[in-house]
Amino acid sequence: MNFPNNYLSFAVLLLLFFSIPGLEQAIGQSKQVSAKSKALKIWDNKAAKTWMTEAYPIGNGRIGGMVFGGVAQEHIQFNDITLWTGNELDRGMYQAFGDLYFNFEKAQGDASDYHRELDLNNSVHQVTYTLNGVKYRREYFCSFPDQVIVMRLTASKKGAYSGTLNLKDAHQAKVTGNGNNTLQIAGSLSNGMRYQASAQVKTEAGNSEIISDGKGGMELKVSNADAITIFFSAATDFANDRLANWKGEAPASKIQKILASATVKSYATLLNNHISDYQSLFGRVRLNLGKSSAEILAQPIHQRLINYKKTTDPQLESLIFQYGRYLLISSSRKGGLPANLQGLWNESNMPPWGSDYHTNINIQMNYWLAEPTNLSECHFPYLDHINAIRDVRKINTQKEYPGVRGWTLRTESNPFGGESYLWNTPGSAW
Repeated sequence: MNFPNNYLSFAVLLLLFFSIPGLEQAIGQSKQVSAKSKALKIWDNKAAKTWMTEAYPIGNGRIGGMVFGGVAQEHIQFNDITLWTGNELDRGMYQAFGDLYFNFEKAQGDASDYHRELDLNNSVHQVTYTLNGVKYRREYFCSFPDQVIVMRLTASKKGAYSGTLNLKDAHQAKVTGNGNNTLQIAGSLSNGMRYQASAQVKTEAGNSEIISDGKGGMELKVSNADAITIFFSAATDFANDRLANWKGEAPASKIQKILASATVKSYATLLNNHISDYQSLFGRVRLNLGKSSAEILAQPIHQRLINYKKTTDPQLESLIFQYGRYLLISSSRKGGLPANLQGLWNESNMPPWGSDYHTNINIQMNYWLAEPTNLSECHFPYLDHINAIRDVRKINTQKEYPGVRGWTLRTESNPFGGESYLWNTPGSAW
């Protein structure tokens, strides 16, 4: 997308907008504000090829994904913000979780009218195109109230969907399946953290079955479906509680409950739950910096960013401002961990700086926009994290500085209070 979405900290650039007259706080008027903000869409006329600069992020503060929107193959790289190596003494690294692919059999030929968008008003991603006379539509969202990523595929012709759904574990666990049209991956990390991800499929008409993928794992095959709904969730056994040794409910149990609840609800109900929850936060603020020309607004995002170097585009500025709020809502919700160096989106098991919590400025920058842009609730994960690691930091501080009161933390840390890079001793003061 060419926005620097690999670092949520870029939101600091938006602070220059905070004191201008065009910024309105609209508590209790989320639906009204959203209805007036139809321009808040990031869109393009081509599928994403690169993770960092083109794929669109979705998230609910705990799980999230980067959506590519290909015609022949859909690809969603997914994460769970709690999937970490390391412990109380070793920082470790924030881990990639895996990838979901859907390979479409009836995708021969060139698609026309391709459109891919992320609507910041409702946190819904859409892909539409026409292929061989059939109009295809996909919708994606990551729900906080229902804790699932939902992907809905429809078409203008019955029986238009055939293909295979695949999961890939970033830690090489085999894909298994069950008789409930569900694929799953499960394993554990070097620190003993257990994880699982599951994708369950419901089709309208047509057939579906779990088959061998020819590589020792399983895949799900769909034939001649009118529409497809994919329910996806991921989890670990992490608990933000040192007294419980950072261990909580087994991921298999968590996911079973999540999918059992989500799959009995209609798509419309899941979508409405998601939008209502999201807009209760996002819809509080409107930023008016002026209008861009109709010619500029008709350009895809990659072209607008290029042209911004030489053309005035005030609505692009307000779009980026609201995109910063979207990222914080999507990566920091009550009950979860705080946004890390990359929010919660990460495709690598060895990301830059471990995609950790940088206490010398970066984690603070993630949250600079929370209060001025009326997202106070998104602050809770940061505050809860500080409380959770205090005892660890007291013990470790006493070992290094016997007799001192209180605790401190250095630059690079993790959810367990472990740290590395022995510099910037007073990190806690930040």
